[in-house]
Amino acid sequence: MVKNSLYLLSSEALARILSIGVTAILARRLGVTDFGVFSLALAVAMLAGIAMDFGLHFHGVREIAKAPNRAPMLIGTTLLIKFFLTAVLTLAVVLALRWSRADTSLESAIRNLCLWIGILTLGHSFRMLFRGLERMDLEAGVILADAFFKSGLVLAAALFADLETVTLAFALSAGFTYLLSAGLAHRRFLRQPVAASIPELLPILRASSPMLASLLLLSAFYSTTFFLVALWLAGYQTGLYAAADKVYKLMYLPALVLCQAAYPRLAALPEGPELDNLVRRLYTLTFAAMVPISTGLILFAPEILGLLFGPDYLPAVTALRLLAAAGLGIPAMYAGLHLQNARHGAGRASLAMAGATLLLLFLNWIFTQNLFIRGAALAELSAMSLLALTFLHFARRYFTSPAAFDRLVTRLLILGLPIPLAGLGYSFGAWRPVLWLAGLAWNFFALSRFEQGLFDSLFARARRLFSPAFESDKKDVAVH
Repeated sequence: MVKNSLYLLSSEALARILSIGVTAILARRLGVTDFGVFSLALAVAMLAGIAMDFGLHFHGVREIAKAPNRAPMLIGTTLLIKFFLTAVLTLAVVLALRWSRADTSLESAIRNLCLWIGILTLGHSFRMLFRGLERMDLEAGVILADAFFKSGLVLAAALFADLETVTLAFALSAGFTYLLSAGLAHRRFLRQPVAASIPELLPILRASSPMLASLLLLSAFYSTTFFLVALWLAGYQTGLYAAADKVYKLMYLPALVLCQAAYPRLAALPEGPELDNLVRRLYTLTFAAMVPISTGLILFAPEILGLLFGPDYLPAVTALRLLAAAGLGIPAMYAGLHLQNARHGAGRASLAMAGATLLLLFLNWIFTQNLFIRGAALAELSAMSLLALTFLHFARRYFTSPAAFDRLVTRLLILGLPIPLAGLGYSFGAWRPVLWLAGLAWNFFALSRFEQGLFDSLFARARRLFSPAFESDKKDVAVH
C-alpha cells in the first residue's frame, strides 16, 4: 500500500501542480468574470461525469481485485454502458441548456467540458485494470501523461484568451489519454480483445448502482456551494469564490490518493485484525497528511491567493481560511466513503451524503445571501464537519474492539493540535513560518509514535536501498 500510495501521490501531486499553474494562467487571461463562467461549466461537467461513470469504476476495481481473469468481460461491458450513458447525458445537457436559454459562452463551455469528461470516463474503463491489479506505477504514468497533454494544449489555447477555445483543448487532451490507457492495458495485460457480455449488463448495473448513488451525492455535496454562489451572487463574487474553491479542492488530493491505493485491499480482506489495522492506518495517515496543508492555507492565505491568481482575488482570503478548516473533514469523508463502497455499505454512505447535502443547502440559504462568499465557506465548513463525524462513526463497526476505535479518535485529536494554533496565529506576521514549522514537527513526531512499525519499515527499506553505496564508500576509505 505504501509503494502504491507513493506512486499515486507523486504523480497526482505533479499533475495538480501543473493543473493549478494552468488554472492560475487562465484566471489571469480570462478575467474574474469569465473565470467564474469557466469554473461553473467545469462543475457542471464533473457532476455529469459521475452519472456517466455510474459507479462502474469502483465496481470494476473491486471485481478485478477479486477475479483478475474477468477483466476483459468487465472492461468491455463497462465501455458499452459508459458509451451509451455519455451520449445520452451529453445530449440531455445540450438540450437543457438550449431550453434554459443560457449564455452562449456558458453553453459552449459546458458542451466542450462534457465531451472532455465523457472521453476521460471511457478511458477509466481501462485504468480500473491497473488499480484492480495494484499496478499503480502504470496508473501514475497515465496520470502524468494526461496532465502534460492537457496542460500543453490548454496553455496554447490560453494565448487566444477565448473560453470556447480553452474548453475545446480540454476535450482534445482527453482523446490522447484514452488512446494511451487502452494501448497500455492491451499491451501489458489483456491477451484477448475486450468484449461486452449482454447477460452481465443487468447484474453489473445492479451491483454498481448503490455506488452511483453515493458518488452522485458526493459530487452534489462537492459542487452545491459553488452552484449556489453562482446562482445567488454576482459574477465578480463567483469568480472570487472560484479562486478560493480551486485551492480548497487541491486539499482533496492526499486523502483521495491514499484511499484509492487502499481500496483494493479494503475490498479483498476478510473482517479481522488485518482489516482493523488497515482502516486505522488509513484514517491516521490521511488526517496526518491534511493537517500541515490546512495550517499552511490558514496562515498564508493572502500570499497563496496573490501568488496564484493575482491581487484582484485577495478579497477571498477569509473564505479560503474557512475552506481550509473545512478541509480537515476530507480525510474522514473519503476514507469512510471508500470503506463503505468496498464493504458493500454504499447505501449507508448514500444516506450520509444525502443528509449532508440537504444540510449544506439549508446553511447556504441562511449564510450565503447575507455573508456572501464568507457565508458560503462557513456553510461548507459546518456541513463537512458533520459529514466527517458521521463517516467516522460508521467506521466503528470495522474495529475488533471499541477500545481500538477510541484510540483512533485520540490519535486524530492529538494530530490536530496545530490547527487551533494556526487559527490564533494567522495575524502574527513574521512568526507565521515558525508556527507552521512547529506544527509540522509536532505532526511528524506524533505520527512516528503512532505508526512506529510503518516508520521502521520505511527506514529499513531506505537502509537496504542505500547500503551498497555505504559499503562502497567504506571500501574506498579502506583502500586509500
